[in-house]
Amino acid sequence: IFKNLKNIKNPVILAINKIDKIKRIQILPVIDNYSKKHDFQSIVPISALTGDGVDRLLNELKNLIKTGPEFYPKDMTTDQPETFIISEAIREKIYLNTKREIPYSSAVTVQDIKIDRKRNLLSIYATIHVESESQKVIIIGKGGLMIKKIGSASRMELEKALGSRIFLDLKASVEKNWT
Repeated sequence: IFKNLKNIKNPVILAINKIDKIKRIQILPVIDNYSKKHDFQSIVPISALTGDGVDRLLNELKNLIKTGPEFYPKDMTTDQPETFIISEAIREKIYLNTKREIPYSSAVTVQDIKIDRKRNLLSIYATIHVESESQKVIIIGKGGLMIKKIGSASRMELEKALGSRIFLDLKASVEKNWT
């Protein structure tokens, strides 16, 4: 490791972990030993277990980071399309409400988004794809309760994320072997 460090031109920080395992007085000889082997930017004793020294390590790292160019405008919170955000929010609710195999056998496709600016309303039409009729039955639930629960939770999250009232129309569709 020390041979490889000699070729590195960037500053190097040494974090010495597990200081919770020894007495504080025992750390000084360890620091002294390592400081003789390489010209470190800093040597930071830490305990990942207790968190001792981690703040100092983070501050040392932050001080080395240079501000780079902005790749996106300040008001842009993601580079993903709105339809991706919507489908992932719905998939998350499927996961949280159905557990087991359904989340891994489901996908969500946003079919259409209609904007009504006068009413500040986004109408979202989406399809939940599953691989079998039995999975579709689970997604819909008894009397449609599960799909309503998924839809309601998704709608609430999407209203916060998109800053608009949401009408969410969810349908379930069997598409064998879609995965």
